[in-house]
Amino acid sequence: MKHVQYNWFDLYGSEAEAIRERLSPSVIDFLEQAKVWPLEQLSLTPHLRGVPEPSFLWRDPAEDYGIFEEQFGNSIVLYRANDYEEGQGLILDMDSNLVRYYPWTLDFPDPENDLWIPLEDALDIWKRLVEDGRYVVDSTMEDSYYQPMGWREVPWTPRDRSETLCIWERYLCLIEAKLSQPRSKEVGLVSDILLDRLAIDNFTMSFLQQARKPAFVNIAPTLQIIDDDFLELVLPAIEDRVRRGLRDDEFPALLLFPSSVRIPEPTVLNPTFRDYDRYLVTFWTDWRLLDNRCGIYLTSYTDVSIVAPATDDGVTQMRFIQPYGRFEATQLDMLELDLLDIVIPTRPFRLPQLLALWYDKVDSGAWEVGPQGVVGEIEDLWSILPRKVSEIF
Repeated sequence: MKHVQYNWFDLYGSEAEAIRERLSPSVIDFLEQAKVWPLEQLSLTPHLRGVPEPSFLWRDPAEDYGIFEEQFGNSIVLYRANDYEEGQGLILDMDSNLVRYYPWTLDFPDPENDLWIPLEDALDIWKRLVEDGRYVVDSTMEDSYYQPMGWREVPWTPRDRSETLCIWERYLCLIEAKLSQPRSKEVGLVSDILLDRLAIDNFTMSFLQQARKPAFVNIAPTLQIIDDDFLELVLPAIEDRVRRGLRDDEFPALLLFPSSVRIPEPTVLNPTFRDYDRYLVTFWTDWRLLDNRCGIYLTSYTDVSIVAPATDDGVTQMRFIQPYGRFEATQLDMLELDLLDIVIPTRPFRLPQLLALWYDKVDSGAWEVGPQGVVGEIEDLWSILPRKVSEIF
């Protein structure tokens, strides 16, 4: 690789030497030996560009009004994020020699929840993501500024599918046990004939084909499992979006768990929509909504979105949310998820995480089970969200 060399100080010359005294001995040693390259030539990972220029690596408090120092203390940006305008990157604390990924310039550390790890552990995690097939070398890939990146992040892997099917099976078995119901043997949520009409090859197809279909109906409060009748009803809308190119990468989002609760007419002035969501109605109508029912949408990336009403201060309004944030679930490897959260951007809730949270609700008795499955009100869906949660559309 002709652009790679072995000394950051040689790469940036006098500008780098000017901040040498600001750096710890271990950082100096690393920068003198680690592989470095001009940032416009290559990316270390799909989310990190490389060791940045001196003015970005060490922030002069006189230049940024001490904002970076206030946020991160005696730290540097060891690897810059691919998003040049707003990204931070991998922050290294020079006192502890621990690192953590922060994607945004104003993403303040949370001392109560944020975990930091040694750089070698971060490198091991990235290496494992390559070995698992999540990160794939692709010389054609560019970032949002049309600079070569060399990486592609795969939306889902066979491991994602196995994890999701495993948690789905545990969740079904838990509900069947509470119902004293024998284990169903039917595999596949919808018929192959309808799946052939979808003509897709992604996580959605794999899950619909391989997930076991229970005898009960309600998988969560007011939510039913997609079946042939519902898929046939929304297939024309899916096919129309494919023709128009309105899709989330591989395929339009699918209403995997439709609710018996209906969405009000999505007009911009409808008072049953909170102000924020009124601006999203057009996006959701064009890109996501397949029917006038609330429920859980699944994208081709295994991410989930929630469409449901919520009550705040006595006012009930619709929400269109793709949530993400910290959470705890007994059926997941929380250590692995915490480690991933340290070194890669936080992802929205994925289907296995959603199912794991539902499992804990049913297992604890917070969600009751009746003859048709899980019972409750649609607003009970919001009770799964963790204490620290954000939302994107």
